[in-house]
Amino acid sequence: MVCKNCGKEIDDNSVTCPICGAPVAAAPGQGQTDKKEAPAAAGVKMAEIGISIALFAALIYWSGLMGSIPVVPVLLAGYVLIKEKDQWLRAVALKVIAIMVCFGLLFGFINLLVYFKEVMVDIINMLLTTISLGTADRITGVFFTDILNILTYIVLFIRDLFLILSGFKALKYRNLRIPVIDDLVNRHIGRMSITGR
Repeated sequence: MVCKNCGKEIDDNSVTCPICGAPVAAAPGQGQTDKKEAPAAAGVKMAEIGISIALFAALIYWSGLMGSIPVVPVLLAGYVLIKEKDQWLRAVALKVIAIMVCFGLLFGFINLLVYFKEVMVDIINMLLTTISLGTADRITGVFFTDILNILTYIVLFIRDLFLILSGFKALKYRNLRIPVIDDLVNRHIGRMSITGR
């Protein structure tokens, strides 16, 4: 028999799952006859498209690494939210989008700092030129630009690290805990446990 909570193979006479501790809902000896449920007998819960839910979740996370425009993760997450019934997979799809949006907001903030720097450099240069009648050296803001570039690379590194680690955790039906994003997902789609399903 297969545990309905964790998907692991358990003894047919079990009252509770020895792996996750959940009570066993099916009667002992009750077999599965539906073809769609057959892969679950091997301990693997399948998505509607025919791959395991864990692999699908990992692919959604890793698709976020494909570039700065998140078309692929948005399409995959949209498919999951429309078509798939598994709540954990739906929560993963929403979490990927939330990660992409949060880091997009960080990049937007960095871009605002870049624009602010350019405006300030132009104002300072205009003032220096006016005060010294055109003989003053112009400032370039190179130091500030270097800081913003380093900040951009740090944010990219953290985003990609979250997506990579989350993908590997998803292969084991587990979640990487990101409190702010997990709280957002929990409020809008259902509970995502720290340890998985």
